[in-house]
Amino acid sequence: MKSWEEIVGTIGGVGFLKKAPGTFGSVAGLLGAYVVFQYLCPLAIWQLLATLALLVIGVHAAKVMTQTAGNDDPAQFVFDEWVGIWVTFIGVTLTGLSLLMGFVLFRLFDIWKPFFIKQVEKLPNGWGVMMDDVLAGLLANLIVRFLLIQVG
Repeated sequence: MKSWEEIVGTIGGVGFLKKAPGTFGSVAGLLGAYVVFQYLCPLAIWQLLATLALLVIGVHAAKVMTQTAGNDDPAQFVFDEWVGIWVTFIGVTLTGLSLLMGFVLFRLFDIWKPFFIKQVEKLPNGWGVMMDDVLAGLLANLIVRFLLIQVG
């Protein structure tokens, strides 16, 4: 790895895995979210601020990596999954059920890209790489909240 942007963008090399780097990036993000949200930032406002800080870092890393790779969304860049999964769990009570639902819904929306999410990928300078995952996470967050109320 050549730069801090590549280290961040690949989540320390997770993005270089041959099979399912996005899924493994999401798992890494899920583990990170659990530790940070459960123990360091239990209040939703701090979760939001931490996620926004990571978004800013991710946009820069995505911009650098897309320019270096000559590709609008290099497969090895998986920090967008990390941030997207964090968005999924902002303000959500973390239980086995919520973690499972959030992970599955986030991956579904990240891969499927329903509604306007696909259009957001066209944003320039790293924003498109990051924001489609942020929106997938936001949609997953809303549905997890709804489902938890229903089973609650």
